[in-house]
Amino acid sequence: MTRYYMSDELNQYIEAGKITEAAATALSNLTPGAFCTHRSWGFGRIAAWELITGQITIYFGTKKGHPMQLQYAAETLTFIPAEHILARAVSDAGGVRAQASSDRQTAISRFPRRRVIRSSSRRPPRIRTSA
Repeated sequence: MTRYYMSDELNQYIEAGKITEAAATALSNLTPGAFCTHRSWGFGRIAAWELITGQITIYFGTKKGHPMQLQYAAETLTFIPAEHILARAVSDAGGVRAQASSDRQTAISRFPRRRVIRSSSRRPPRIRTSA
């Protein structure tokens, strides 16, 4: 069964075996203008799709205009929805500040809660973010 993603070109990459269906599913959220995170480079925004070269361009804080291969991007980038506090701080910084000034409880409740996972090993505890 053929699934259709954001473009015919992306479907052609699947059919040619250049990316997996799982990668296409992940990439379907990473459209130009979408926010994402990378474990090494941090928070970023998708700038452009360049399907002719099989790459997408991402603007990270320290890496402006960074190209990534489609499969690698699908495996290493995490999509950040537009309503997430990080995305809102970039797209509507004034609105986030105003909300924090007028309704701190609601603004604070939008931050991800962190909890420490205790480990029986001697390594320091890991901090996980709950959804």
